[in-house]
Amino acid sequence: MNPKPWILILAFGVLTNMVSVAQPANDLFQAGLLKEKEFDTEGALALFEKVITADPKHSNALTHASRMLSNIAGRMPIKEVEKRKGLLDRARVYAQKSIKLTPANSEARMAYIISLGLLSEQASSGREKVENAQTIHEQATQILKSDTTF
Repeated sequence: MNPKPWILILAFGVLTNMVSVAQPANDLFQAGLLKEKEFDTEGALALFEKVITADPKHSNALTHASRMLSNIAGRMPIKEVEKRKGLLDRARVYAQKSIKLTPANSEARMAYIISLGLLSEQASSGREKVENAQTIHEQATQILKSDTTF
């Protein structure tokens, strides 16, 4: 007994759709790097966040998403306090996750430093600024210990 042609067509359509939806995270990451090189910060961020959704332990995507968020926030007017702070908090969290996954990743530590530096501009207290400065110093020291050529 031959299967009906429409069953084969339906099965082929479903499988084709599954393959396109299941695009490997690394392909998305590479596309994000290309957008980053083209200075399409928002486009790169969108792709890096798709990678993070597909693979929450993709350290490089976390690092690059952090950098893109810091870039976006850094270009915003300082008076947009809440929006900037929200973006920078996300940048900080992404960088911290990346450091936790790959402690020797100097780029992740630098992304963390950048997010903290920009957050310090928004800090409401001297204490917060000093705490951020101490953390920045600790992270910079870690970078120099693990990668003297950085």
